[in-house]
Amino acid sequence: MLLSIFASVKRSCFRVVAGSALLLGVASCSSDSKEGAAPANLVSKNDFEACEGWGVTSTSLTSAKAHSGRYSIKVDPGIEYSIGYANTLGKMSSTKIKKLHVSGWAMLSSPKVKAVLVLQITDPAKGGAQIYWQALNIRAEVKTINHWTQIEKDFDLPDTISSNQELKLYMWRTGPDDTTYLDDVEITKG
Repeated sequence: MLLSIFASVKRSCFRVVAGSALLLGVASCSSDSKEGAAPANLVSKNDFEACEGWGVTSTSLTSAKAHSGRYSIKVDPGIEYSIGYANTLGKMSSTKIKKLHVSGWAMLSSPKVKAVLVLQITDPAKGGAQIYWQALNIRAEVKTINHWTQIEKDFDLPDTISSNQELKLYMWRTGPDDTTYLDDVEITKG
């Protein structure tokens, strides 16, 4: 009887630990092992290496091309939206965010590609109503095809945002042709 109770407790503890590890991996989905301490204004960074194997099952995650490591994300004729970052503004910073700087590395497979990197703020209390939407035009930034190019943009956020609203960052295919890759994305407070 005692052995049966011990085995049951052991299985329950394992489930809690394994479940916690899985949730932590999905939530972070980034890797800082290659670099030292993160800057104080860092909100999030993602090289998409830690996503593989942690429950991310989007076809947007690919090993076909990568700026660093083995993985990046993509949009193509079959994938309109990439996986992205989403978090409540209050969890991202203890102070009100006025400006965000977003950078990453992009590669286009042809001159016909049309894709943007979207920064959006929505209000869950109002059914997900859009508060803010701006995009970085990737095609306008990348001049050389099949070559990784750093892209970046500063986003000035409206004064009306609040800590309970949600920020989303994702890549959107705005045209029907070919593939756009994105890797090593970083979001910092400006």
